[in-house]
Amino acid sequence: MPNETAVRPEPQNNAKVGEIEKDLEYTRQELGQTVEELTHRLASKARPLTYMAGALVAVAVAITATIVIRRRRA
Repeated sequence: MPNETAVRPEPQNNAKVGEIEKDLEYTRQELGQTVEELTHRLASKARPLTYMAGALVAVAVAITATIVIRRRRA
């Protein structure tokens, strides 16, 4: 989902306070959207890694339990 943003020119050196504040608000909103999109992308990529880590922990616990049980029986 490409983000289609128009190139917005920076305020001129002689810009009024209201124009600068308006530009700052626009920049904040744009930055917020970018952070939200990046967070979504990272979360969707990290999810499979989380499942894999959980599976590896389960396997490690199962192997450890098997070793402990076998040593107690011996």
